[in-house]
Amino acid sequence: MKRFYFLSFALILTILPFQAVAQDSVKIGCVLPYTGALAWQGQETFRGVQLAAEMQNKRGGVHGKKIVLVKGDSETLKTAVTETERLINMEGIKIFAGWYSSSRAKVATTVTEKYGAIACIVIAVADDITERGYKYVFQPQGRATLWGELSAEFVGKEAAPKLGKKPSDLKVAIAYEDSDFGTSISVAFARKAKEYQMNIVAQEPYSLSALDLSPVVLRIKQANPDVLALTPYVRDGILFLQQAKDAGLSPKVLICPGGPLANDVFGEKLGDDMNYMLVTTCASHDVRKEAFQPEAWQALQEFVERYTKEFKKPPTNDAYHGFQGAWTFFHYGLPRAKSLTPDDIEKSMRSLVLKPGENITTFGYQAAPMGHKNAGANLIGHPNVFQWQKGSIGHLVYPKEFAKSQLMLPMPAWGQRAMK
Repeated sequence: MKRFYFLSFALILTILPFQAVAQDSVKIGCVLPYTGALAWQGQETFRGVQLAAEMQNKRGGVHGKKIVLVKGDSETLKTAVTETERLINMEGIKIFAGWYSSSRAKVATTVTEKYGAIACIVIAVADDITERGYKYVFQPQGRATLWGELSAEFVGKEAAPKLGKKPSDLKVAIAYEDSDFGTSISVAFARKAKEYQMNIVAQEPYSLSALDLSPVVLRIKQANPDVLALTPYVRDGILFLQQAKDAGLSPKVLICPGGPLANDVFGEKLGDDMNYMLVTTCASHDVRKEAFQPEAWQALQEFVERYTKEFKKPPTNDAYHGFQGAWTFFHYGLPRAKSLTPDDIEKSMRSLVLKPGENITTFGYQAAPMGHKNAGANLIGHPNVFQWQKGSIGHLVYPKEFAKSQLMLPMPAWGQRAMK
């Protein structure tokens, strides 16, 4: 009997530390494509989410608990669903911060909503993610309509004059990968371009898995556009640009209404030929200190310093996205909730309002209410336009109130884009 009590007491002592750890932490699911065609983007996004968690833990965590990220691999649409279900049913997770790729986010949030789990989508912007009236889904980085429309607005207001033309004189071609991401942004771009009376001379969707995009490139070349709006992911974006160079497709303006062309891998692959290209993204590259509140500026600089120290390079575009979406959630949304239950978090995220510069973005945050056509989307999630100059995407050129760099157009031909 004494031996039984001794063993029982020893077992209790063994279990207690684990219980204490569990009570002092909150598990947050982070479902991203860590393998497969989008692995590079998924891994970079996770780096941003992870640094946001570390920085918030340094500040005391949330409700006295440290954030512990639990990974799920959304290599495919199917695994986006099964991994989300696994984290909910096997890990007991009711809070998520993740998802790269709008199509993956859309199917996965069907699962989170079914189980009443909170889903903060750090960077997936298709409108249809938040068009379903879901209560627990939030999209802090804005949505495709805002990205596409701002890109077309920029072309009409800023690029056209640089070419010595009116918007109605521009010939515009649109190419995009045909998932929810590329399609939704490109549709919004086309709609706004038509408002400016631009002439859309080609619209070319293609599959992300395509191994040869030369037919698409040649059709666009035959249309002879002044402007090309290209919305790819990374692998297909590199392929498209390499084949455009081979074919001599060289518009005077090339803009990516979605963010992928801002990633440093494009500079590594294409060198000086990336100069003059434009990218619309919510990342906080090259922003003015004066545009931010001191606390937000400090957090943004801390992220840049931590990332640079750990990974020996400046933050990538997707790392910025992961950090910004997660920081809005970890630093503002979760701490302000009455508790860490999904219902209380939902109320906090729904009532949270951050003016431009109060958060670590230039656009701030305000969630659309229930009943809105995009409930949970950031109503003020307007991105910025950046330009590759001197081998770096870190040149904000639009909107002008945030811009630190001068817009340089028209874009020279391939092989003539070196900048001193």
